[in-house]
Amino acid sequence: KAKWPKGGTHNDSSSVIVGAHMNFSGPVVTPITEVLKELTQEINAVLRETLGSAEKWSTIAIEVNTFSTNRILRSYAEGESFTFVHGTHTGRATVDGKEIPGGRVRQHDARCELGLPVCKGFRVVITALWHKCALAMLPHQRERLDAFGFCYADLRSTPALGAVETLDLVTPPLE
Repeated sequence: KAKWPKGGTHNDSSSVIVGAHMNFSGPVVTPITEVLKELTQEINAVLRETLGSAEKWSTIAIEVNTFSTNRILRSYAEGESFTFVHGTHTGRATVDGKEIPGGRVRQHDARCELGLPVCKGFRVVITALWHKCALAMLPHQRERLDAFGFCYADLRSTPALGAVETLDLVTPPLE
């Protein structure tokens, strides 16, 4: 059983971001990713099996019994996102007003709105997305993402934005 941060005001709801995210020090792997390591690896394995290796994601947003009229991911996500729902519940989650059917992954643009109506029962909504900060992560953070099973084919070969691979120093001749 995964350790889970509880404490939402309704339905014991909670929202968790695992994988790449931005904090005060720059792009990092969220600390909760390590706490939820097995869960993160399992979700990534399911996504990789379902989506294949051509799709990429660096972050997973997990919403447990959360409700919101329009959760907007575009403030930190870009490109394609993938959302699926798990649990026995009433109150269907939607992407831009289209229901997310059980047992299926809905592919959508990161600019879409995620609708999380009030629900009864147990509902988990999982969205895999490409975080805008992913290409700016330092190599040791990328290695951590890889160990957790995130799928980002081009991230290994792309230097971090703002990073220098080698620094050629020119020493002026001594006179």
